[in-house]
Amino acid sequence: IQSERLPNGYRKYSDNAIFTVKTIQLYLGLGLTTEHIAKIINCPLEPQTNRPICKELYKLYTEKLEQVTGQIQILQQVQSQLAEKIKEFELSAAEI
Repeated sequence: IQSERLPNGYRKYSDNAIFTVKTIQLYLGLGLTTEHIAKIINCPLEPQTNRPICKELYKLYTEKLEQVTGQIQILQQVQSQLAEKIKEFELSAAEI
């Protein structure tokens, strides 16, 4: 990302640079790596929506969704086990 240096020493960034930073933030928020993001940024954009339109991105999204789904399943199992342990504790505490 390049900027222009103003006379007062401040940097001025183009709208394209701002869009790039927001795009990077979005994909980091989705849990993608910087390597993945670099590939996405190099995809051609759909003119009307500014969305990337490359097949690599579709594959990346589906892989990430599978990972997230797996993580959710694991977390749901942990949640269920914790709820069970809490109930056991509450039952044994009530008997005391």
